[in-house]
Amino acid sequence: MGFKSYCWSIGTTSFRVDQLNYKNECQLRYLNELFTSNPDMEWDKALQTKYFDLLVSKDFIEDYDAIKDKDAREKTSGLADIGLVYRKTRHITPIGDLINKISLSGDFSSDNILEIPKDSYVYLLQFLKYQINDNTIQIRPFVALLYMLSKLEYLTREEFTYLYPTCMNNNDVLKTTADILSSRGKISVDNLLIKKMMSMDNYQEAYNLLMTSDVIDESVMEQIGMNRKSGKYDRPFAKVYNVLKTLVIDRESLNDGEKILLLKQLKDAFSKINANQASTWKSMFKLYKNTKFNQEYLLYFYGLNICSCITEEEFKDCFFKTWHLMKWKSTLEDYYDLNKRYFNLTDIIKYENGRFRLVEIAEYYFNDIVEKMLFKSMVSENDYEKYFTNYLEIDKIYPECNKTETDITNTINTKYGRTIVPGKLEEYLKDIKNNAFIKMIEEKLGEEVLLELLDCFKTRNDNRIKELVTDDATPSTIFEYILGIIWYQVSGRIGRLEEYMNLTLDANFMPKTHAPGGDADLVFNYPKSISYPKHDMLLEATLSESTGQRQMEWEPVSRHLENHINKTHNKYDYVLFVASQLEERTLKTFRVMKNYQIDVRGEDIGLKIIPVDVDLIKVIVEKKKTYTELYDIFDESYNSIQNGMDWYNNTLVQKI
Repeated sequence: MGFKSYCWSIGTTSFRVDQLNYKNECQLRYLNELFTSNPDMEWDKALQTKYFDLLVSKDFIEDYDAIKDKDAREKTSGLADIGLVYRKTRHITPIGDLINKISLSGDFSSDNILEIPKDSYVYLLQFLKYQINDNTIQIRPFVALLYMLSKLEYLTREEFTYLYPTCMNNNDVLKTTADILSSRGKISVDNLLIKKMMSMDNYQEAYNLLMTSDVIDESVMEQIGMNRKSGKYDRPFAKVYNVLKTLVIDRESLNDGEKILLLKQLKDAFSKINANQASTWKSMFKLYKNTKFNQEYLLYFYGLNICSCITEEEFKDCFFKTWHLMKWKSTLEDYYDLNKRYFNLTDIIKYENGRFRLVEIAEYYFNDIVEKMLFKSMVSENDYEKYFTNYLEIDKIYPECNKTETDITNTINTKYGRTIVPGKLEEYLKDIKNNAFIKMIEEKLGEEVLLELLDCFKTRNDNRIKELVTDDATPSTIFEYILGIIWYQVSGRIGRLEEYMNLTLDANFMPKTHAPGGDADLVFNYPKSISYPKHDMLLEATLSESTGQRQMEWEPVSRHLENHINKTHNKYDYVLFVASQLEERTLKTFRVMKNYQIDVRGEDIGLKIIPVDVDLIKVIVEKKKTYTELYDIFDESYNSIQNGMDWYNNTLVQKI
């Protein structure tokens, strides 16, 4: 009748992970630095402390009061979970080295049949191999997810959070899938969880103890609570149980004054309970600081399911199931964000409108083979570390995955009635993806939201920025992303938006931050038209302000443009430089670059850099300026004889 695992999770709740790609890449670099500087040290307390101090020096974490070695272990445990470092030594594995090389190259472009970024494909291979194989759990969690999404089309947020992680083996996966399929809209997730809980021997034994005990004291409560950390946390529930039982079972013999007195005792009893456990109960009973126990509250209280029980047996049944359901849901909710973020690394799981789905290409790829994948034998414990930490091609992990573009094209044409011509699958999928991207923008990032975001970038309201877009990217990355969306609209939505962005996007078309790279932020390609010559526009963005802006931006922006022109040999290429707040010396410096001469096919030209701030971008959005209009303004501005602030105000601000 002790605690037994009823779910699994990836990572650790001690290290909450936003910007997971970025943090993985940074830690791989820092671990390389650590072991290079300390080649003879093992991963013990001393080296763990050194690693903590290194993270502080890199501004990866703030210098706070922590147990340094423990914190270092927690920070790196997620890397070990997904095979980027060895669990015992924390040295980087071949898989970790591959992720590190991709990061250092700055090239995340797709080179695989699933059309996902290079690093995402490596993570996908890892999760296809990832297994949990111990006394109570034998499952490949990610393959189980592929199976459930293939069979069910989607998982709701509740199903993903509470039902999917309680699948301990393949039989559970099949049963849970069948339960969801037959119960959607009929049976609640809570009822399915209770059904699963009551099928476990230890819960059945604990339930029987409660039902047969005449006196429910702290000892009984400790046994039936089966707390995974310590029974002492459940002992105070004895008082809660007995006060609540009196309120419920004896309600007909109690007057309102006696009920209110007992309610005060109940509130006091909850104050003796661990806050994490007590919070869901207090929320259910509305036991807040300012709660008034009056006739209105009594009507609410006795309207609750647990408070409307008639017999003691009924009350015991309801108390037991409610208590453990709350425990399960609290734990599973704790794991939700971890599981979601880790699986998001693969970029084949999207979350929209409260539902998890496979992206279209992944659905075509896995749908007809996932059942065979699910029932593949587990890798033995002795072989698992080598298997998991080394790179394997997808068909070496699962022979069924030996698929070609022709196979996928045939699947789409046969199953979905399409007529994709051989060799045109990539174009078809890119068009599908771009249309979905545009739909997402229209639904979530309309003009009103874009204008609010531009204000947030100016005032550095970072929390609101993350709330409106994503917390998996830094505000600087999100700034580039939003400017890219705005300029795509300005340009008449010509071409595919993702191809203009030097960013990687997740399956929901949200930006991801990577460790620093080196090219221009966004590059828009414009073919020759009656309004302008063929050219590229490099869009560079910064949230840096004041005196540091010129120092940080002048050299890289000028270098990016010069390097780009040297590649294209096109004298018409230029930079649009956008700052949240444009510093005067920055714009003056960029204006001077008109006189910096470079040779293009035997002709000396200056560097055309047009600086604008967020306020001007807002005007462009509000006035729905077209690129043709703006190109003329930028060209006239560049060719003007004015300089300094007069140049900026007269040729850009007034004209726009």
